[in-house]
Amino acid sequence: MAGRQFERFSREIEAREDELARRAIAAAARSYSPYSGFPVGACLVWLDPQSGGIGISVGCNVENAFYESGHAEQAAIMAGVSAGYRRLVAAYVACTKPEPGSPLPLAIPCGFCRQWMCEFVPEGEDAAIAIVAKDGSIRARFRLIADLLPRPFRLG
Repeated sequence: MAGRQFERFSREIEAREDELARRAIAAAARSYSPYSGFPVGACLVWLDPQSGGIGISVGCNVENAFYESGHAEQAAIMAGVSAGYRRLVAAYVACTKPEPGSPLPLAIPCGFCRQWMCEFVPEGEDAAIAIVAKDGSIRARFRLIADLLPRPFRLG
């Protein structure tokens, strides 16, 4: 997104940041994580091709006894794609029960989720990532590609 369109979305996202953080926390509260005890929720912001505005999808991590689990960001991506979204603009990720004694008690997207998100960010562009603390505050901000996955795998 370039120029004024990007500024418009940035302002809209900033104005709705508390809501987006709350939605990530609410998603984490719906997590099914009996094995790890590490509930994570994600609220993703997309470019909505129907309205020309933004769309939102949420997801939480889901575990099973086989230890093959679905990640919150992955679940939110599937929900967004199912709604017709293809351009990721921002992600808000929350963990409501950080590991005891962790020096950085935040849920920063793993490499698997970073690559999944990059699939929906065109080459040469980026997406904002906000790490949400249990109290709803934004504890860290990153750019997906520039900061977290500078050389994503891409076909072609």
